[in-house]
Amino acid sequence: MLSGLSPVQAKVALALAQGETVTKAALGAEIHRTTIHKWINHDAAFAGALREARSEYVLTLQDEMKELATLALATLRHLLEDPSTPASVRLRAALAVLNRPDFPQQGWNLPESINTPKEDDLVNEFAMVERDFEILRKEEALRKRANPDNATPQVPRNAPCPCGSGLKYKRCCGKAASPVLHPSPAMATAAG
Repeated sequence: MLSGLSPVQAKVALALAQGETVTKAALGAEIHRTTIHKWINHDAAFAGALREARSEYVLTLQDEMKELATLALATLRHLLEDPSTPASVRLRAALAVLNRPDFPQQGWNLPESINTPKEDDLVNEFAMVERDFEILRKEEALRKRANPDNATPQVPRNAPCPCGSGLKYKRCCGKAASPVLHPSPAMATAAG
């Protein structure tokens, strides 16, 4: 997997693949962190080995999650079938199974998907639409916060005119504008 790399590079690639930061990997290998950045950006062999190590680590984690999910389901089954289990524990185990989030809102997953491929595609599309909507909603909120009245931003009268004329705002574009009594902190620093 990491053939063609020096032992130090292999050690760093494995550390990074397992989620360590560049700084921590550099400390572990006793090298400077900029060396690692140079390897990532300019050494094709290192960058390729790092990508391969990361994908291998992800596959290992997926296998472990499948094993843990199988064990969790076996534990739930044991709790539900064992008559010596207290009723309150059995009730909670039953509710954990019954409250599994339904399509399309899925919060936890079984080891293998029980949805049809069409449902899986819809879940993915729904997640992308939801993400795009959330981004748009946040951008709209920022825009409204920056400009609550959808009007031109208020400029203090003695601030330089935003048109770039070099004149004060009150002598240029702001001749007809009413004075700003309490300018925003950003505008006050621009005027200062």
